[in-house]
Amino acid sequence: MSDAATREPLDSERAARLIAFARTCAAAVRAVSLYPTGHPAVEATLTRLVNTVTTITATEPLRTTVLPKRLLLDGLAPATPDPALAELAAVLHQHRVSGLTVRSAGDATMWQRLLGLIGRPPEEIREAGGIGHLWSEFGGMATAAHLRSVEVREVDYERLLRNRSLGDALTLEEIFDRLGSGDPEAMSPAAQALLTEIVGDPTKLELFGARLAERCVDRAAHIDALSHLLHQATALAGAVDDESYPESLRHLARLLSTLDAATLAELLRRRGSPTTGGQDPIRTVTDRIEPEQIVNFVSGSIVADQGASQRLAEAFQALVPDIDERRQLVSLVGHEMADSPFGQTDSFPNLWEQAESLLTSYSDQQYVSEEYAHELGLARTQATEVEQVHDDPPERIASWLSTVDDPSLRSLDSQLLLDLLELEADPHRWRDIADTVCAHIEDLTLAGDLAWAGRFVEALARARVDDRAADTPGSIAQFAAAAC
Repeated sequence: MSDAATREPLDSERAARLIAFARTCAAAVRAVSLYPTGHPAVEATLTRLVNTVTTITATEPLRTTVLPKRLLLDGLAPATPDPALAELAAVLHQHRVSGLTVRSAGDATMWQRLLGLIGRPPEEIREAGGIGHLWSEFGGMATAAHLRSVEVREVDYERLLRNRSLGDALTLEEIFDRLGSGDPEAMSPAAQALLTEIVGDPTKLELFGARLAERCVDRAAHIDALSHLLHQATALAGAVDDESYPESLRHLARLLSTLDAATLAELLRRRGSPTTGGQDPIRTVTDRIEPEQIVNFVSGSIVADQGASQRLAEAFQALVPDIDERRQLVSLVGHEMADSPFGQTDSFPNLWEQAESLLTSYSDQQYVSEEYAHELGLARTQATEVEQVHDDPPERIASWLSTVDDPSLRSLDSQLLLDLLELEADPHRWRDIADTVCAHIEDLTLAGDLAWAGRFVEALARARVDDRAADTPGSIAQFAAAAC
């Protein structure tokens, strides 16, 4: 049991200050992440946060400690937990923030910058040097006045890896040896107990994963060790009949989401190999990877590789087999990356166009055998001209050709777009369809097909509903008004 849990709880007055800060700060993080700068929702939440912090810091600074699921004030926790404390702690913890010291309220600009950093993907922040670096005199995101108002403390994981022990050194060495040798079931009871403890603690598991990767001589050895880890860890966690089992699976899933694309893709290929108990540990864990973690995994891989690779596409399609869900997540990745520094580079539009095409393209590899997939690949490059095939009567060939001439294909293409325009209910996906429709209207007009062009214009006009609905931000009506 931690020291914080055995000490007296915060008095009611200081607990109220901490909870008020957590609630307003968590709300501001959400607003800054969801809306652009200058949006009324952002300005309102930032004003509320500045006013709240002004009151809270009137007598003394707010010195908080960040734990994975708790926020402490001067090392103490409120007697009654509040959901906002856990929410803000989780957001800060994923950026490796160990504590915040708020000395004064500052201004809305300061909080906009700081919360903008907190709302960005953790991998992106780490690529830029970490939140502690960015919120410093060297990082360029904070002025001297900002640093006097809010101090951000970041966990130094390199130091922890060097100095903090995950447990008894000999027992830990036994775990690494067993995972590396492919004989995890031969672990001693002490090693099993230590591994169970590590898997149950996300911070320890992250450190353990880094140490495990360092010990492996190459990617193949790393994948073998990870596979053995999942088999043993799920078996040990499943033997404990309490709430720790699903929590341990989530910790393991989070660890896998931090792997590079090539390693995760190769590990996912090993799904479908159940243990003697009938369970597939790799599938059990990878099915727990959250959509947000998948988005961060994809964006981090694209930044690291300066584009989307085939291995990233393979891993992504294995994690998200449903094509509609895949497109939704790719859209989220695109929006996040467009708002990031990486998305502001001149090369990003072309890079993202290629990445989006690769990530959303349909792949039948997971449903067919390797030999059949090879034959399908050859078929794409060795197509046979229909006119050269003589095993069908001429009238049948003529009838078929009449269905694939330019007017027929244009009509089918137009009908599909019109159906999508009328059936799609998600505003942002509807906007993407409308962009395609507008380009199609221009092509149809140039081709002289005014009938279809008129039907598209009528469909866009109907989507506007009325002028009041067109003023609703992020609505289909607003996007339709912009398209018209």
